[in-house]
Amino acid sequence: MRPAIAPHALLLAPIFAWMLLAQAPCGVAPALARGPAQTMTENAPLIPLLTPRLTRDDPRQLVRRGREAARDGDADEAWDLLTRAVNSQDLDQRSLADALVLRGRLGLEGVAPYQALADFRRAVELAPAASGALAWRALAWLELARPEPALDDARRAVTLTPSLALAHLALGRALLAQGRPAEARDALDEALRLDPGLGAALQDRAGALRALGDEAAARQDETRASELSPALPLPMP
Repeated sequence: MRPAIAPHALLLAPIFAWMLLAQAPCGVAPALARGPAQTMTENAPLIPLLTPRLTRDDPRQLVRRGREAARDGDADEAWDLLTRAVNSQDLDQRSLADALVLRGRLGLEGVAPYQALADFRRAVELAPAASGALAWRALAWLELARPEPALDDARRAVTLTPSLALAHLALGRALLAQGRPAEARDALDEALRLDPGLGAALQDRAGALRALGDEAAARQDETRASELSPALPLPMP
């Protein structure tokens, strides 16, 4: 038989319950007052809100800015811009080839001839006539002391783009590297006919003339070359 509960004890039970809640650690009562769904929501890990990128770089503009940076002598900035353009996967085949030729030229002038060769090789695969890609690849082969493939590329460049002074310059250099100064002089003559201000061609022709025993003409070309920029022209895609 269960013991009887005194009536006054039933009356005091709610009072004892409220006293216990008042003595509970801070935060327990509010948590009980809120529902379990609200408590779980507030204790859940925060999910960062990602702000969508409203604008994105136009790869064609990256190529343009890269060319301008190279012309201004900022090779690091030009390399970064052109690499972003190449990696964008948003350029059409011809524009990608142009960007690769521009970046390859930077590598050829700097300390990355193998990277330059890789860029020119890919550009040739995409668009052989793009910005004289074959001529530039011939120059890269020469930097790596490979005159045979350089001569092959230079001849193809002259056939494909006969109006490009750089193609005839590459042919002249490749012929010089193979010890054929008379043929080299003829190729360099054509390069200078197409672009009389091409200082690099004057320098190379001076070497050919000297090898042919024409010291006076060689000095004349060297004097003219010193008045011009010896740097190779920027590709103009």
